[in-house]
Order: sequence, then C-alpha cells, then structure tokens
Amino acid sequence: MAKELYDNIPMEVEDLLKDIKSGKLGLPDLQRPFVWKDNKVRDLLDSMLKGFPIGYIMIWSAPEDYENVKQIGLNEKNYKRSEDLVIDGQQRLTSLIAAMYGIKVKDKRFKERRIRIVFNPLERIFEVWSNRYEKDPLWINDISKAFEADANHEATKFRRAFIKQLGCPVCCTNFSSLS
Repeated sequence: MAKELYDNIPMEVEDLLKDIKSGKLGLPDLQRPFVWKDNKVRDLLDSMLKGFPIGYIMIWSAPEDYENVKQIGLNEKNYKRSEDLVIDGQQRLTSLIAAMYGIKVKDKRFKERRIRIVFNPLERIFEVWSNRYEKDPLWINDISKAFEADANHEATKFRRAFIKQLGCPVCCTNFSSLS
C-alpha cells in the first residue's frame, strides 16, 4: 500500500478564518473566482448552526518558488506571500470571511461585492439581507457586526443593545441568559 501524501490536521474554523484575514492562507492561481450566490452563503451558515458537517478543507503548503498566489478577501493582509493555499473549500471559506467579517470579495465578473446575512436569534434563522430586515428589531441586520463586537470584547454590550431594541418584556425573558 502506498504512503499517503497528506496529513489530516484538525483545525478550528476560527483559526482558518484568521489565517485568511492575515494572508497566511491564500489561493493558487488555478482556483476559480468566487461564484456562490448569497442564499448559498446563508445555507452554509444555517448548516453550521445546526451542527451539520460542511465538508473538508484541503490545504497545500506553498512551495518556496510558487509565485501564482491570490488572496481571499479584499482586506489588508499581514502576509505578502501566503504560506498555505486552499485547494478545496475556497467557496466555503470565502463565504464565511465575507459574511462573518464584512470583508468584500471579488465575484466571477471581478466586481467587488459585500455579502450581508441577517440573523433572528429568537427563531435561529439566517436570511439574506434586504430592506425588509433593516428596521425589524427581531433581526440582527448584519451578522458581521456581532462578530466584530465579539472580536472587540463587546459581545455583552452588543447583546444588551439587541435586547433593548426588542423593547418587549416577553421577548427579553427569552434572552435573560445572554446578558
């Protein structure tokens, strides 16, 4: 039996996303552009919330002389050259970085776009943003704001503001454990 040419290295999603944000994890030039529609991003987040498996991510250590590297997302990167490259899982990782951190991505037409997903914590439902959700107090109208609050150690403040915006004693009792 031949020796396996890969290692299975368990990683947390959060660590993968940090590596993308920093530029440590990038894309080889053979990867197609980002093609997912926003509803597919919503479905990915919904699957993750429900605890369903969302597949494997395949990463390749970039050879020293490999120059054809692209970055994921249009944010500033700490790494000028990626150390590792996504071979499989680009669409999923790009979706997460865009929705969770509000980072713009380039689509198949090379246009910059923002993916905005909303969340109803009472019903535990994700949806694609539209004006319909903008003023509805039951919805967090951009999940990236919740992740930003968490990164800035302001999650409790964010939760309290959300509960206050509900303005309903019945609803607020459902969130008493969050504050």
